[in-house]
Amino acid sequence: MATAADLEAVRQRLVARGASDGHVNDYGALVAVGFTDPDGMSTEVCWLRDPALRDLHPPTTLAGPVPGEP
Repeated sequence: MATAADLEAVRQRLVARGASDGHVNDYGALVAVGFTDPDGMSTEVCWLRDPALRDLHPPTTLAGPVPGEP
């Protein structure tokens, strides 16, 4: 999420669709809202409070199979 307002908008949409109870987890450097996807998997959407942390560990693409997978 780019802003706290973005996270709040997503939180409201998740609650309206019954995918989340709307609880916000405050982890200090980031804030997250948990939800359950249509397949029943639990996950979170997050907002980083400190913009300096955004490039600390950028997303990467796996070059091959997930370790431990056949």
